[in-house]
Amino acid sequence: MNKLVNFSLFTITLMVSLILAEFGLRFYLKFTSIYGLEMHKYAKELKEPSKIEGLTHQHKPNSEATLMGVNVKINDFGIRDNFTPRPKEKNEYRILVLGNSITMGWGVQYDYIFTTLFENKLNETYSNLRFEVINSGIGNYNTVMESIYLKSILQDVNPNEIILHFYINDIERISQKKSNFLVKHSYLFAYIYLNFKQSAIINFSNFNSTGKYYLDLYTGENEDRSKAQNAILSINDLCFQNDIKFKVLIQPDLHDLSYDSDQFKCHLIIRKFLENNRIRYVDLFDDFSENLENEPEKIWVHPNDPHPNSFGHKIMYHRLIKEYKNLR
Repeated sequence: MNKLVNFSLFTITLMVSLILAEFGLRFYLKFTSIYGLEMHKYAKELKEPSKIEGLTHQHKPNSEATLMGVNVKINDFGIRDNFTPRPKEKNEYRILVLGNSITMGWGVQYDYIFTTLFENKLNETYSNLRFEVINSGIGNYNTVMESIYLKSILQDVNPNEIILHFYINDIERISQKKSNFLVKHSYLFAYIYLNFKQSAIINFSNFNSTGKYYLDLYTGENEDRSKAQNAILSINDLCFQNDIKFKVLIQPDLHDLSYDSDQFKCHLIIRKFLENNRIRYVDLFDDFSENLENEPEKIWVHPNDPHPNSFGHKIMYHRLIKEYKNLR
């Protein structure tokens, strides 16, 4: 009998402790940001399952949340942008930007995202055209998913030009597994799971740096790399068929920006692939390296989150403006 009472007391105490810890963590997150949990919150509040084959998720239309201390508002078209489908005006020039959470402006206020700055500068510079730069970035999308998503919105957007914002790990496969019920609904269990997963990666990985991991993706036998390359070629073909200009904007990882890094070797491989297929590109490695080769952490949105902050988005914006300085 005593054992049963003790077990019951232990169970009740444990449950109460977990509930208090859950509420305590949620309260704590009102005053600080933990990258993994902010991504968890993003998935919980701003994403929904996609009915499009090949896409695990999409943005939830007309949703809004504060993430990394920044307001993120998704419009009724499902993007973090002001654009909604409508007939194109005669003097209107639309640039559609595909990408992931970096493109979307993770941790950056809307007015300071590179696409917003780019659109404002183009309209300020060229009076003969009205530019609309449409940011369709969605977190946790890879290149294959971006190519599928493009086909679903192409007719609605009707762009004159498409920019694929290609991050170096966008060739990775996105897991199709559904999350555990407790992980999905509890910040505490999500925090424990994310830390356990990160520890497992560090302790059991064969790679001692992100650069070596990337280099293996680009040089070893990798089916996902071939799928990503085919996705880029399919976007290029789609643009050619519809008389749409196309270029790739190559985004570096912000851990090691030195020219003797393994990451830079990956950039050379990406450049060669694009050149061999006559696809225009802009590689941002030089721009980021020139500014912050020795201290890339200065443009992280958070000490444990290497997404580029507003200064990083300015670097991206300034490089794009150089590419469009002779536009007429």
